[in-house]
Amino acid sequence: MGNELNNLKEAMDETVFEQAKFDSTSKQAVREALYSRKEKPFSAFAVVAAATLVLAILLGTTTWLQATLTSEQATVPTKQSTASVIDDAHIFEGMIFRGQTNPGDSFQFINGNLVIVTDPTMSAVRPWINPEDMPTEGVSEVTYTDIDVERDQSLFVIYSAGELIFELYQTGPRLYEDSEGNVFSTDQYIEEAEFLVARVEDFEYGFQIDGGQIFGNNAKGIIIYMGNLGMRDGNLSVLDEFLLEQGYNSTDSIYLEFPKAQITVENTKYFIQLNDEDSLEFEKVGKRIIKDANGREYYLNQMPE
Repeated sequence: MGNELNNLKEAMDETVFEQAKFDSTSKQAVREALYSRKEKPFSAFAVVAAATLVLAILLGTTTWLQATLTSEQATVPTKQSTASVIDDAHIFEGMIFRGQTNPGDSFQFINGNLVIVTDPTMSAVRPWINPEDMPTEGVSEVTYTDIDVERDQSLFVIYSAGELIFELYQTGPRLYEDSEGNVFSTDQYIEEAEFLVARVEDFEYGFQIDGGQIFGNNAKGIIIYMGNLGMRDGNLSVLDEFLLEQGYNSTDSIYLEFPKAQITVENTKYFIQLNDEDSLEFEKVGKRIIKDANGREYYLNQMPE
């Protein structure tokens, strides 16, 4: 086999490769040809295909994560605050708190705002005012807007636009105390909204005041009974004033019928038109309490069970 290959080489050298010379110049030419070969052309299609594949994988992963999170949120209960937000339209809205520790201090919730009136001549510390900033004389008035009230049992926390103003603790049906021990009273009981809606039929049971009564309905009219007239708790009731204007004396026992009287209501207000000239107005401030324009309270007769 070796002899045959040697013979083949000699034959090719004498024929095909007779003129071929592979010297140093030929080697350099081969090297340049090898290193100067062009790279394969850039394939845009391949890049687009790869990007599409990556995008599809990302979208699929995102959809899976969203589905997983939604499922977890649906099965895990949301943590709730221990305090409940009070609808101030039927709790503190319209209520006036008067100072008992400091008679010159008061505050009122009105139209979603809180108006605080402070008498700086009193010595007690108010939780809403820095003692160093208190004026030495003159009554000051401060208004806070966007009021929210949070309740945790007997604790009431008052916020203005999300910022804490002060806290109140309910110590009695109509008594409250702030964090500094100042006591405030209010004319209104805290009741559910449905109980603070005035109804014509409320007067069918009648309301009592100072041994007298006022009761009736739109079918039979209004009856006013008063055993006597006179000032109590420092002021007259609206019924006292009305009957005194009619010429009655404080010692008279009075029974009056107004057969054509009509009662109309609006929110917490009662409007009673006794006749063409005379009318009375009351406001519901508790489940069984109404108040007249002079601040005197009338208590509903016991309703049948």
